[in-house]
Amino acid sequence: MENILSEYDKSPGIISPDFEKMDLHLPKKAVFAFLGEKRIERFAFARGGEKVGTFVSLTKDFPLWMIKADKEELCVLQAPAGASAAVLLLERLYAYGVEKVVALGCCGALEKLAENVFFVVRKALRDEGTSYHYLPPARFVTLDESAANIVEGVLRENHVPCESCVTWSTDGFFRETKEKVKARRGAASWIWNAPPWRHVRHTGGKYLPRSFLLPIHFTIYLTNSGRGEKKAAIRHSSWESKRRRGYEGRVMSAGELLFGGLLAINAAAFFLYGLDKWKAVHGRRRIRERTLLFIAAAGGSAGAFLAMRFFRHKTRHVSFQFGVPVLFLLQAAFAFFLWK
Repeated sequence: MENILSEYDKSPGIISPDFEKMDLHLPKKAVFAFLGEKRIERFAFARGGEKVGTFVSLTKDFPLWMIKADKEELCVLQAPAGASAAVLLLERLYAYGVEKVVALGCCGALEKLAENVFFVVRKALRDEGTSYHYLPPARFVTLDESAANIVEGVLRENHVPCESCVTWSTDGFFRETKEKVKARRGAASWIWNAPPWRHVRHTGGKYLPRSFLLPIHFTIYLTNSGRGEKKAAIRHSSWESKRRRGYEGRVMSAGELLFGGLLAINAAAFFLYGLDKWKAVHGRRRIRERTLLFIAAAGGSAGAFLAMRFFRHKTRHVSFQFGVPVLFLLQAAFAFFLWK
């Protein structure tokens, strides 16, 4: 039986992406972000951006944001998960003036890797259907090497941890069976399409070969070539890492630093409250109440509250009985706001 995905036809579609005929003129460059809508909105507002239009779909609306970056305008749009849904928006971006798109999102892995590392896609194993409507049938598609080199070069110049990778696209996220995963893992070494150059490890200064990666994504990539021909490279759900060698050094995010700091100060609060209880029992010189309240107000309210219950300490003092729980609720609400 003939595979329907082999029926590639490069002639124009019946429905044009600009069917809405909106009075919309977008800049030549756009960011297609697989992030939350509120996060994108905050990003745009922080840079003086404005909403210039909306792409309407059956399930939700997608605001179009315009910001100025490095003396040029840039369009920012939320990307939906799934190749077919994402390409509907990408086609409309191109129809209204966009020529270059950078798609970014998150990924997972088959093996343990440090978080907050950017993966620059070099090649994709096509195991979905959307890409076969934009390119002739083939097992792989290779992205433009010059564009990928520029992206990776900028990341490295700014000391952002990054790796080149090959992706495995799929429409059936829950149909990634053990046999398929095993096959993809075994193929990682020969799927890899690494450039010949090497990078310097920050610790030790040794030259080390690049890593072999096979990451997981929820994105679709569309770019326009100089001849106006569209090339599609789907990165929709993929897996990662045959092996990892020469990682440049872990860069902790602001969230990780904040979490580590809160963990330390709460541990200190728990210790101080316990120490004060011990001093009270043994008649030693006590820790000042203002010191105990200060460490709770400085972010250690959870540790202080737990210590009060665990050691049965300061539970009858009004300033502690009510003050520490109130501080805990306020700090928890603030942490939730930052996380959101």
